[in-house]
Amino acid sequence: DTPSEGGATQRGIDGRPNPAPGQADPKANKTDPATDGSPKAGRARRLKNLGYAARLLNKNQTKSARRLLRKLLAQRDDHRVRWLLARSYQREGQHETAIRHLKSAAFRCPRALRPRRLTQLATLYLKVGERDKACRVIKRALRIKPGYRPARKSKRRACARR
Repeated sequence: DTPSEGGATQRGIDGRPNPAPGQADPKANKTDPATDGSPKAGRARRLKNLGYAARLLNKNQTKSARRLLRKLLAQRDDHRVRWLLARSYQREGQHETAIRHLKSAAFRCPRALRPRRLTQLATLYLKVGERDKACRVIKRALRIKPGYRPARKSKRRACARR
């Protein structure tokens, strides 16, 4: 413990005693990867901001979320950012802009996620009345993952003949 001039121990914000002058804090090397200077810091900070943007969207704070997502998109074009942007535009009824972002996300995302994104894209196409495009996108999703249940359900709606 580091005594102060009055003899009392000085404590930090976290309640732990401050290290003596000239001594390193043994727990100080456990830093947050989002704020340290390591090469992984940028990625960790980016993921932290993505999570924050998703929480803002869940709280219906779309303007704040979109502002943060645009900054992230300016740094690096990423399928997760595009997907969240598409969600924000879809919530406000801007389906054409949402389609543009979701289409970009669907073809940038890992192959394992692609059927899900393509199914979401087909759903948006159906909302704007483009059944032919929705049907093509669903068929593409099913070529990647034939047993994907949401895509099979959407295929019945999108590809059904009237």
